[in-house]
Amino acid sequence: MSNEELINELRDQADVLGAGTECHVLREAADAIETLDERVAIMSEGPAWIRPEDRLPAQVNEYLYEDTEGNEVVFTSSENVMLYLDTGDYVLGRRENDGWVDWYGCWLSDRVTHWMALPEAPGGEAA
Repeated sequence: MSNEELINELRDQADVLGAGTECHVLREAADAIETLDERVAIMSEGPAWIRPEDRLPAQVNEYLYEDTEGNEVVFTSSENVMLYLDTGDYVLGRRENDGWVDWYGCWLSDRVTHWMALPEAPGGEAA
């Protein structure tokens, strides 16, 4: 049975059950399989440049702090990725809140046209 057939069968069984915990679990399982299939398809294509309009890198950090006026502010950042700029250059950087910064923290938002996930470290271990 293919994953697509399994997804359809899980959703069909959930419809038969109607409401309740069992149908909820079946629908969640179908959604999870579908999401994993999409991720595997993306990963099997290998590294590729991605337009920010199509998808953003995963958010990995979120911090709450107070600014100088006592207001609570949420700071978010993504994993490090390779950024391609409108100049034809590429640099290491990340997404911070609603913009892009390079490795040194310089603001690049208007210049980023594409981004690409970094490959795993050799042997899957961090340096």
